[in-house]
Amino acid sequence: MKGCRTIKAVQRDRHLPIIGAANMVVIGDTLKSRMCALHGVVKFAKLKGSMIAQLDPDLRDPQLKTSLCSPVSTMIFFAGVVADSKKESPLARSVAIQLEPQGRLRVITNYGPQQELLVRLDGIVYYPFVPFSDVPTNCVPHCFGSYDSATNSTSVTSGTGCVKYCAPLQSGSNCRCEMVKRIQCWSYEGNNGNPTLNCGQFKELVRTQSFDGQSTSSCSKICAQQLATF
Repeated sequence: MKGCRTIKAVQRDRHLPIIGAANMVVIGDTLKSRMCALHGVVKFAKLKGSMIAQLDPDLRDPQLKTSLCSPVSTMIFFAGVVADSKKESPLARSVAIQLEPQGRLRVITNYGPQQELLVRLDGIVYYPFVPFSDVPTNCVPHCFGSYDSATNSTSVTSGTGCVKYCAPLQSGSNCRCEMVKRIQCWSYEGNNGNPTLNCGQFKELVRTQSFDGQSTSSCSKICAQQLATF
């Protein structure tokens, strides 16, 4: 696993199950080349009405300072509920798991009245960054998690992750610039118990396209300027 652990730990609810290095395999030095695999049995707990677990937010990308395996877009996988963590324990039933940009894993199918679930994650393999096939022209951010404006911090059980992926229309230009930006914010344990809000950002020009035969270099310059203000 290539990454680093922060010196100041993310402040989190003690009931929030964390998926750490023991249940993750990570390949790749950059977000665009990285592949993540989850394995083993992990506990999900019911918090604020959802059955959830969290990729360890203290495992950070050494360059971007964002969570190592948090995806740029929401992904859905299938996993199996088991009675215990033994390797030979059979699957009781299947559930759908939604992986969100702030690293939250959420059970999105019916799981009954339980307050906790043991879920086997073997077989969940993904690239955190996957280019969209259908890119909107309307640049609207999509946010996950919650932010508490009263305390000026992210919720200890959520964190906040926002993604904006679009190809904005440009007046007077025949260039199409597909861009993505993700911001993650977490409340860190501070001195004297006062949390501090830290954020990490990933911003990338994904594709450049010319509609009228302009040179690639011409559109690259235009898109680079647009990315700077994105």
